[in-house]
Amino acid sequence: MKKNNSLLWIAMICGIIGFVTWVYQSVAGLAGTGMRNSFPWGLYVACFEFYVGAAAGSMLVCALAHISGKRIYRPVARVAAFVSLACTVAAGMSIVFDLGSAHTMGQLLLSPNLASPLLWDIVVMSAFLALAVIMVLPQIRPQIKLQPLLVLIALGMSAVLGLVTALLFATQKAQPMWNTLLFPLDALLVGYALGAALVILFAIGLTKKDKLAERLTSFGFLAKIVAFCLIGHLGLTAIDTLPILVGSSIDNQLQNQVLFGQYGGLFVLEILLLAGATVMFLSKKFTGHYKPLLLAGVFVAIGAFVNKMLLLASFNVISLSLEVDGAGLWSMPVSVGTFAPGTDSFVTFWNYTPTLTEIGVSLLPLAVALVIIAGLNNYALKQGSEEPPDSDDGSGIEDDAAAKVVYRIPLLKRIPPPRQNQ
Repeated sequence: MKKNNSLLWIAMICGIIGFVTWVYQSVAGLAGTGMRNSFPWGLYVACFEFYVGAAAGSMLVCALAHISGKRIYRPVARVAAFVSLACTVAAGMSIVFDLGSAHTMGQLLLSPNLASPLLWDIVVMSAFLALAVIMVLPQIRPQIKLQPLLVLIALGMSAVLGLVTALLFATQKAQPMWNTLLFPLDALLVGYALGAALVILFAIGLTKKDKLAERLTSFGFLAKIVAFCLIGHLGLTAIDTLPILVGSSIDNQLQNQVLFGQYGGLFVLEILLLAGATVMFLSKKFTGHYKPLLLAGVFVAIGAFVNKMLLLASFNVISLSLEVDGAGLWSMPVSVGTFAPGTDSFVTFWNYTPTLTEIGVSLLPLAVALVIIAGLNNYALKQGSEEPPDSDDGSGIEDDAAAKVVYRIPLLKRIPPPRQNQ
């Protein structure tokens, strides 16, 4: 691994912009954003979903790398642990910004609603954050051993975090685009693909150029994870959109209007980016070089972010509507929550666009995530844990082909190579 100070410079710039705009939002209130009563969730929630998926996916990569027991995957496991912790922190910050202030979060914790999916998600995220910290410690302190049971818990928690967070959307019956049994599974697949893709991007960025050729095998392992998860996502998307295209119900008509009308361009962009990345990750021609892997990873990151933004499209058409004989579908107006002369106080449609305030504040979690990744990587290098230690860490078979040393399971007995006859 190597130091990458460019991450810290990017983080510093994003952090300054994010902090200034967050102070402005704290003074002016959430009215300075594009969110209204008719469109209560915006960029912050999309970023929250993005970071949660990335945290779950990178934790999956970290757990699988340790389960494999191969030394070649240990640098990947290290980066994956850093990314998982960083994205978990960024997700928590995003949801606090969406609530408006830390005081609101405090009230939520002091007066919890046990029936609220948001509370479930907070509990799961808190447990996941503690687990992410524990998974990072062996990566930066080689003397700390990672127990196999903890690896299995991490594997399970990667699925729990993704599924429980997706239930925040799937339980909202007023939004037919979310209220489907396929949504949690689809969100989990997108998160796994995103997390593995981000690990590829950061692993390449934190690896010395003369070591990249040696890492291509581990990157190929990640590429397969991304490709198969994206195939599942594209298949579920096709299944989910078919009723929207051919259905005749009111819900189907509204979904068709939003997904293939107003947001048709974004929807096509997501499909093209993720389908293109799938083809690239499955092709040995692309996975044999790190530059195409970088490009494919960027495709996945952008495509996954577009996927999360499209979740918000469900708010565009107010769901409070009646079907009146002879008049068709009649939408009931909803207060936007603000008043300005010459503007409508009640709307039946709201075309949300992220404001500069939201974009600026969203840079602050990104800055913190980059600082965590770069800081942990630099600390690991300072501690002398750039390369894996020669002794096995108890997580699997030690791969030492050069010395021709064989380990037998379960005794893990070391058998020295035979002496050559003189």
